[in-house]
Amino acid sequence: MKSSKMYIYRRMQKLRWPKSFVGRILLVCFIGTHVPLIGLVVWALAKSNLTISIEVISVVLLGTIIGTGFTFVTLAGMLEPLLRSAKALQDYSDKHVLPLLPVQYEDEAGRLMAGVQQTLEHLDQELLTITRAAYTDGMTHTLNRRWLNEVGRPDFETAIEKGSDAALILIDIDRFKTINDVWGHAVGDQAIIAVCEGLRAATSGEDKVVRIGGDEFCIMSFEHAVDLELLTSSIHASVGRLVTSLPPDIELTISMGATALTKTDRSFMEVYRRADANLYEAKSHGRNRSVVR
Repeated sequence: MKSSKMYIYRRMQKLRWPKSFVGRILLVCFIGTHVPLIGLVVWALAKSNLTISIEVISVVLLGTIIGTGFTFVTLAGMLEPLLRSAKALQDYSDKHVLPLLPVQYEDEAGRLMAGVQQTLEHLDQELLTITRAAYTDGMTHTLNRRWLNEVGRPDFETAIEKGSDAALILIDIDRFKTINDVWGHAVGDQAIIAVCEGLRAATSGEDKVVRIGGDEFCIMSFEHAVDLELLTSSIHASVGRLVTSLPPDIELTISMGATALTKTDRSFMEVYRRADANLYEAKSHGRNRSVVR
């Protein structure tokens, strides 16, 4: 059912000119402020007393012009909260940019701006929470494969384009299938969590620890001139310290393949394949080691 309160607004939408909401408001004001002048002109013409009428009309015309100017300027200012609110919604939709609307005013326009500001802030927080959940591995709370594909890989490609420093480390838990088969999946999950804790402890806040899937992990580093030999050695030591929560008969080790971005690299997959070849070499030569090349 159409609201009767929207009748005038709906009728105004049929105007071919002006097209904008503000333009139509100003048109209404222009007509409204000129009704007295038009009425006076018609009355003077009807009385045929042009000498007196011209003097009176001149005064009324001057008053109308001043009143119209005042009305337009004031109305434009009064419409600013509406325009800012509309722009804030559009900017958030197009650019995901939070506005800074004033929220201290208490009339209808002020409540509109405050409502838009609060709603967008709440929406932004909810979207951030959803995004974090979508990019986080539920068991280890590290980043997941989706983050790698949608964020990590594009960031790495950007580093390649800009010639920035970046490095990639691929990690596998050695003989993980045996741990699952002998000790069960619960212990296998504990092993995965322990390894992730070791990876986080050995890396900085700028490094991204990702669980690719199962017992496979990677670390993306965007630090300047990172020492991969030192970092992989630190990771081995850190994982060794943090697996003490597992049954003592379990010997949990990891193998790693690491590589840094070079000037000849043209894609993330080129770097990934090199790191994967290094990981394969580490596992082929006895495991519990890293190959950096």
